[in-house]
Amino acid sequence: MKNKNSKARMQVIFGTLLFALILMAELYTMINYSKLFVAIAVFAVVDLGCLYVVINGILIMKEQKEGGAIINVSSINATCPSDTLVHYGTSKAAVEFLTRDLAHDWGKYGIRVNCIAPGLIENPMLDTWVPGWRQSYCERAPLGRLVRPEDLGNAALFLGSPLASFITGQILTVDGGVLMAPAFFWD
Repeated sequence: MKNKNSKARMQVIFGTLLFALILMAELYTMINYSKLFVAIAVFAVVDLGCLYVVINGILIMKEQKEGGAIINVSSINATCPSDTLVHYGTSKAAVEFLTRDLAHDWGKYGIRVNCIAPGLIENPMLDTWVPGWRQSYCERAPLGRLVRPEDLGNAALFLGSPLASFITGQILTVDGGVLMAPAFFWD
């Protein structure tokens, strides 16, 4: 019976978070992209939403006494600043700190907490949303392409599997090598 209640509880949590994301996107569009509002909205949805979902998941795992794995999602923007995404990068840095802090606090219950930090993810709308980013990213990435959704899925499968049973508090960067790319190129 506990598993059914836990599953239903997590579905409600994720449903609530999805509704909040949709609502914030609508408000973001309605108020003409006010930078202050965007920063507040990003912090509210990313940080508070992440904290709410993770804490509820951890409490369920602690109650079941079987340990488990929590996998947060951050971004390379947490460690690589952007002139236009300071609010986003800051909120993702908070997710990374939360990951490390929770890994430290909850490891004694067999609960591992890790994070995946993807680079720019392949998306059909990417060129419409941010023209030029695709080409720029692919030129910087040693592997020469954007992150594919399955790259993130594979990282999550690894971190959630027994293969990662002794890994906690880590940030797994999935970016095709962009963060290690040289700052300057010599001709």
